[in-house]
Amino acid sequence: MNQPMLKICAVQFPKTVLQENISTLCADLSHMACGQGARLIVFPELCLAGSFTQEDLLAESTLDTITDTLKDLIAQTATLPCVLVAGLPVCHAGKLYNCAAVIQGGMLLGLVPKTYIPRNNQNTYFTPPPSANLTYEFMGSYLQLGTKQIFVDTSNPTFTFCVEVGEDALAMIPPSTYATMAGATVVCHMTDTPIDDMAYPMMAAHSRRTVSACVSVPTTGDVWIGQNGERLDPITGEVDLAMLARCRRGRWTFENHTAGEYTEVYFSLDSIEDTDNNEEFTFTEDELI
Repeated sequence: MNQPMLKICAVQFPKTVLQENISTLCADLSHMACGQGARLIVFPELCLAGSFTQEDLLAESTLDTITDTLKDLIAQTATLPCVLVAGLPVCHAGKLYNCAAVIQGGMLLGLVPKTYIPRNNQNTYFTPPPSANLTYEFMGSYLQLGTKQIFVDTSNPTFTFCVEVGEDALAMIPPSTYATMAGATVVCHMTDTPIDDMAYPMMAAHSRRTVSACVSVPTTGDVWIGQNGERLDPITGEVDLAMLARCRRGRWTFENHTAGEYTEVYFSLDSIEDTDNNEEFTFTEDELI
């Protein structure tokens, strides 16, 4: 890889999709996006939970079903030379977290929970994350569950990204602020609600302040992809990582004042050959509903 340009794809689909079809739909959309050159694919908040309500998530059988959806998605995208970020609920040590799953090369690389839980009835059951990362077991492997993670492409040192969920992006100091200070060049934001007109200037300002590329993916409504304060065409979705690196070299802000606080999770997009380039996928109404 080692390319200065990174193509980002924001993917949405209706929440009316049957649970048993979600993994296949996400996988097929990922194959399509990857065939068109995308190397980072971001889905909305809680997308793998489909139409389950938060009260449904208290049932162990529901969580098992969603975990099976995650396993299927990992298996179906194992050969893609791209990294996926998808939302789902995760239960750990008796607590329920609203997480983003980072997937690449047939592996779950990490789980990043939502930091700021709104005080309303729709968020009664989720727990804020601990101050430090936890160890999580998944299919016999151990990974990190926590907000102190940066994901690093060893085949392209300028491609390092962090994840935040929902209202995290609208906080007084978004969690990604510290992650970008620690080296993240791309901020992935997923949300379950449409992005209003007031949020766009805030995201542009955050992107400029952190000298980063940002992608925000709501369940419905417009997506937002930008770099260094400038909004980009969401269809093209290409960010200039080399330009961001040049801008940061002259800023004392990026002297890594948060060194040691973040776990760097490594992957390589060069390690997988793209065998699905230019494949086309279509869906019938019965498959979506």
